[in-house]
Amino acid sequence: MNEATELQVVEQPYRSHNKKRKSSKVELKNLRAQNYRSKTSDELVNLELCPRSVDDVYSLGVRLQYYIGAIYLELDAMNQGSKQIPYTSLALRQLEGKEEIEKLVNDNLNRLLWYFYNNGGPIIEAPVSEQVAKELQPFFNRIMANFLNQLDVMVNMTFNGDISAIDLDDSINNNIIAMYTVIAKLFKLDEIKNAFNDLISIRKALGNN
Repeated sequence: MNEATELQVVEQPYRSHNKKRKSSKVELKNLRAQNYRSKTSDELVNLELCPRSVDDVYSLGVRLQYYIGAIYLELDAMNQGSKQIPYTSLALRQLEGKEEIEKLVNDNLNRLLWYFYNNGGPIIEAPVSEQVAKELQPFFNRIMANFLNQLDVMVNMTFNGDISAIDLDDSINNNIIAMYTVIAKLFKLDEIKNAFNDLISIRKALGNN
């Protein structure tokens, strides 16, 4: 299944038009607890720095779609692909969400190109300055770390049979929506807030499917 295989490969996230920043790494410390071992913790939880543009926000959304999808594929492998446990379909749903975010990326790129060509080719600065992003970074890191810790707990509970795959999916979806909501409140700029609202809308749509 090509689509499922795609979820296992982390492609380079969409980069901001003028961003040259190194990514920071957040590790899941408890994801290998008991008998659950994550292949994804070192490979996929390679999160961007605090977003400075709409493109950065969408990049974060794409990476999280891949990460959650890869976790579902791992759980599916541990359950030997049991058709009674819908991990593969849950993983493919993450791919669908990723594709929806990519549409937003393309729309945003078209807006940037329109502005560039209709205003004489100006340098397009990221709307959030480096200084502001630096000030927000500790809060952003804390929010992401809390989310990843919660995800770690939920995945291990599922692995141990304490909650079902569907309950796991509902919990992950609700936690991602809550995380995006909190992060959006860090920013004063409407365009960044709106980008997070776009991600929230996609997550809500996935949860209704």
